[in-house]
Amino acid sequence: MAGLKSNNIVAVPILFGTAAWALSIASTAMCTFVFRNSSNAENQFGVGLWGYEEDGVCKRYADYPYLDQNLDIKMNSAKAFMFTTDVIGFFGMIFLCFGACFPLGGNAVKGLGVFMWLCTLFQGLTFLVYRAPVCAVITTSLPGRSETSASCSLDIGA
Repeated sequence: MAGLKSNNIVAVPILFGTAAWALSIASTAMCTFVFRNSSNAENQFGVGLWGYEEDGVCKRYADYPYLDQNLDIKMNSAKAFMFTTDVIGFFGMIFLCFGACFPLGGNAVKGLGVFMWLCTLFQGLTFLVYRAPVCAVITTSLPGRSETSASCSLDIGA
């Protein structure tokens, strides 16, 4: 394998890699990764990995200790996989940029392929958020807040 050469063709993977990384960072920061559908209209809101959206306002889980400490392992795993994707994607993007200036050998290109494969895997694993309790039925005793069914669907942040 000859590796990446310094020519105009290498600009395409750099542009796609940079766009993918930027979109991954944007989806991490948004409070609308998935939308929680509920039988009770008051319990419908956007759910992000680091916060949730209520009445158009992004609220961080850390600001509400009860919510923050009750996030289960599926939600925390989704957060960890998203963070890992962002970090590995950043180094992969930098590696691609160096490939534009310096020809990469066959082993370097194979290593870059592993980086991109890992990013794809970890990005897919962020959908563990669908298995988190926030996307399931929550039984509450508050008046007017009870519900019988709940589910999540993709929102603009995903």
